[in-house]
Amino acid sequence: MNSGYVNYQVNINSKDRINASDPPNRATFKITDLINLNSRKRAYISMPYVNIPPTWYNVSSQNNSIIINESTWPIIATLTYTVTIPKGNYNVSTFITALTTEMTAQSALSGYALTYGGSYNAGTGQMSIFINPANPTHTFTYTFSDTLNTDLKAFMGFDKSWNSFTLPFPLNQIPAQANSYTNISPNQVNFSSSVPAVYIRCSIFKFDSCYDSSAGSEGDGSTGNILQIVPIDGNGFSQIVLQGGYEGLDTKRVEVSNILNSNITFTLTSDDPNYLVDIGNWDWQGVMMVHYSRETKETR
Repeated sequence: MNSGYVNYQVNINSKDRINASDPPNRATFKITDLINLNSRKRAYISMPYVNIPPTWYNVSSQNNSIIINESTWPIIATLTYTVTIPKGNYNVSTFITALTTEMTAQSALSGYALTYGGSYNAGTGQMSIFINPANPTHTFTYTFSDTLNTDLKAFMGFDKSWNSFTLPFPLNQIPAQANSYTNISPNQVNFSSSVPAVYIRCSIFKFDSCYDSSAGSEGDGSTGNILQIVPIDGNGFSQIVLQGGYEGLDTKRVEVSNILNSNITFTLTSDDPNYLVDIGNWDWQGVMMVHYSRETKETR
């Protein structure tokens, strides 16, 4: 018997996922629709080419809500509502517009019908949100949702551990004074990429069922289910270019018998596997290389 090697190039397109109603950042395929594998062999798998359209949301459904409390002076009466910022890719200017537009709209529905404005100080890097026109008889505060919205906190110039901010009641200040109608971020706003790269994870790679070829020891599942890492550039996602030749690529090995007749799911996340990177309804493409040995009869 001679040992040979088979290389399969499997084209992945999230639009071909089994359930079209699933988001493209969690695309599931039936593995036998992609490739036929011999159950007795071990396969080495990599993804040398990925192309994700240059669109991503730094404000997504996972980090786009703030609770606003509006108070009056001198009678301390507070009205509360939630602001949901439309998901999208924002810079500081477009974010201020989106935030103050939503605050004004929600205040008209559940608050004191205040109008909000905002500005950015390029010298200090701080963002100001204020009641416009100035109204010293009203004030407002923010409350974030614990560990959620950590990116949103950074965008607005707050520390990730910070959850709520309450201005002291004017009545308790010495001397008593009118409300402060402007909130200035305590730190510089940060609209740099909150997700520096997208991690393409593959469901067939599980702890102790595969290993990374660079790990050095068989059975080492410590590298987890990451198949490829795609950096984000200034315009969205970078493209990982198909490399010339299979050898030398970082690969993962998996027992083929573990994946036959099963589904395979590709998930796009940040470095946190629980944080799905939001690319809207755009589809992405990739090439998965499958490399495995086969036995052939000797010819004489």
